[in-house]
Amino acid sequence: MRRHRAAGPWTERIRRWTRALAIASVLVLSLVSSAAATMMGDQFTITFTETSPIPGVQATANLTLGPSTAPAGFFALSNLTVISGAGVCLTCGLLTENLSAVSFDSGTSGLQGDITGSFTGGGGGLHTFDLTLTDLPGGTWLFADTHLAAMPPFTGFTSGTYSTELAPVPEPATLLLLGTTLAGLGFGGWRRKGR
Repeated sequence: MRRHRAAGPWTERIRRWTRALAIASVLVLSLVSSAAATMMGDQFTITFTETSPIPGVQATANLTLGPSTAPAGFFALSNLTVISGAGVCLTCGLLTENLSAVSFDSGTSGLQGDITGSFTGGGGGLHTFDLTLTDLPGGTWLFADTHLAAMPPFTGFTSGTYSTELAPVPEPATLLLLGTTLAGLGFGGWRRKGR
């Protein structure tokens, strides 16, 4: 028959601390999960899928949310970068970009409004653009590309649908939970080894 030693005061303290840390970690994780509210600085990835003129062609962009705007739940954009895909690279020759007329809807994770600007085309000619976006669900986009250097100047149109997803960024609370778990496992292994 195996005898159990009575736990000393030091061992009992360690057990209490381990339990407290485990409970705190679970609480922090549940709070982080429930407080996944959209806020300034959040980053999203947008996938644009063309429906016309070449169905199925995709391009992506990354956006960063700016300050909240009216109505409640909407945000300005502080940055939109890397619009690229098959045969498309808007940022390769981007000269100007105006994000003041577009907003992000935190309720749908959609965009609405217009992004305008100018870029240098592959042949070196000046282009202006207007990217018009409608909110999700059923989000659509229309890209108007005006070739100013052509004689006569003309505007080409591309359209499609888009989807957004939160860019994967490890949250501090998740890292805290991971660190606490690893510390607890390490301590448990050290205690078993010492016996």
